[in-house]
Amino acid sequence: MKAAFLILTLILLGFPGRASAANQSGDVLQEIERSRPFLDLYSRYAKAVQEQGVQGLKQMAVADFLLRAEGASFQGQKAFAEMGKRLDGLEGGDLSVAVWPLTLQGDRAVALTEETLTIPYKQGRFTSVSATWYWKQIWRKTASGWKLAEWERIQPIRIKESKVGFHFNVHVTPPKKPPLPSKPDGEGPAGRQQGKGASVPSGLIVYSAQVDASEYTSTLGRFDLFLQTTGDGKTLRLTDHRAHPELNLGGAITEPRFSPDGEQIRFLSDYADSPEEQRILYTDTSPFPYTFRNIWLLNLRTRAITPVTRGNLGWNQVSWSPNGRYFCAVYPSRSGTLQDIPPDDIYVFDARTLRKWRVARASDRVMILYWSADSKAILFQEWRGDNDLYKVAIHGGSPQIAVIGRDNRTDYDASPDGKFVTFVEYMEGSHSYRADSLYLLERATRKQSKVLVGVSNRNMPALSAWGWSPDGKRVAVMHWEDGVGPTRLYVLEAATGKLRLVTTLPGFASVRRWSKDGQWWIVQYGGVFRDGLLAVSVADGHSVTLHAPKEIMHGLDWHEGNLKP
Repeated sequence: MKAAFLILTLILLGFPGRASAANQSGDVLQEIERSRPFLDLYSRYAKAVQEQGVQGLKQMAVADFLLRAEGASFQGQKAFAEMGKRLDGLEGGDLSVAVWPLTLQGDRAVALTEETLTIPYKQGRFTSVSATWYWKQIWRKTASGWKLAEWERIQPIRIKESKVGFHFNVHVTPPKKPPLPSKPDGEGPAGRQQGKGASVPSGLIVYSAQVDASEYTSTLGRFDLFLQTTGDGKTLRLTDHRAHPELNLGGAITEPRFSPDGEQIRFLSDYADSPEEQRILYTDTSPFPYTFRNIWLLNLRTRAITPVTRGNLGWNQVSWSPNGRYFCAVYPSRSGTLQDIPPDDIYVFDARTLRKWRVARASDRVMILYWSADSKAILFQEWRGDNDLYKVAIHGGSPQIAVIGRDNRTDYDASPDGKFVTFVEYMEGSHSYRADSLYLLERATRKQSKVLVGVSNRNMPALSAWGWSPDGKRVAVMHWEDGVGPTRLYVLEAATGKLRLVTTLPGFASVRRWSKDGQWWIVQYGGVFRDGLLAVSVADGHSVTLHAPKEIMHGLDWHEGNLKP
């Protein structure tokens, strides 16, 4: 699949004020000038690789190109063949590349790079999936210009602030819209059922859509919020910075979520006065993708928009409590760098007064964060460490271990009554190979059963179980072939451990939630930055389109029912 290519930011980075040794010798500015040709070189290299895969790499590399990875070495055609396996997964995503440092040595240049591929989607409590690779690249100056001579996979690198490097983002959008879901006989006008079973639940859809591609180029443009009713398909614009400049609302609007009663929408955005140069550099880039984003609330009855937080470090993982009284969020405990990533603080907000308080400080970044069914506690898992699932009361106290973890376990999700927990255990191998195993744990007996195994060759998750049915007896299971789709949707019966295939959808899809009567799934599907919603019958798998994937989006959500009078 050929992809459209666009470099949104390409920034040369040098820190003479912090690089004391180079500053004293007066070499920093000279080194920056010597490195400047590599800006164009790396942009052409990224474009060739993204658009043409291994054929593009051959244009940029020497014939005796050498690859070192997973303890093996390959040269020439064998190296290109091995690289073809790795480059196959780069299409259709957001590629963030940091080249740091870049060292020039005559006709030889050595670069250490961090490359993060992010595919936006909603998997349970996540909003995207990403994988990061670290490489050492050696370039050789030839008669036809600089050519890539060696590529070696290395361990995570630490930034050397006395050196020179640069950073750029590559956003890739498929040229065609994603295919319609399977079982077209169940599709009709948005939110309407054609001749099968129970009626599709009516509701509201809120989404963040691109309104101006010329601004906020580091985040695909300026975005605003829109509201759609699924019964008649009518759409209403909820935010407009031009009409209300007094709000100081910026354009990096993302991740809108309905409150449980549908009365309010919380979302993330920057302020209009956030410094443009820093925002372009940091927003949406690894490892601090939420920089400058704050929490905002929108009242659907009054249309009043209220800023909730202030801060440049980036609020994230905002989640409403089931009873709608509170919402929780994560905020870095201090500023950090690539080599010094700070631990996260977990906060709770009173939704009526907007008073906030800190309930816990994690020992690392928070990977998973969600509420207990009774709204009295928060459960979370950290990125590194023992992979335990912790539980902390909303009014503070020491976090307690809810589930004892171990290496490579993630995506914990407890049933509403707390009797069962699902989780994924993954195993990583060579050539970006990854195998996921889904388990069901009965907490009273500590019995755990392996339910399903999925394999990915793109170093991305292949399985997830998220979203218990309202009665707490079933859970939705997603299996993404090779990490990207097609998507098989299963329903798992907790009491028996029985797994049933409901339907298969082309491309990537994930279950967002169940309908209140437990008969339907609301499923998010689509392509990169273009998402749609389906209603999928849990009984027979037929689907109805609620919102087609047409706009460039930064998040959407669904609420069952309309606003109460």
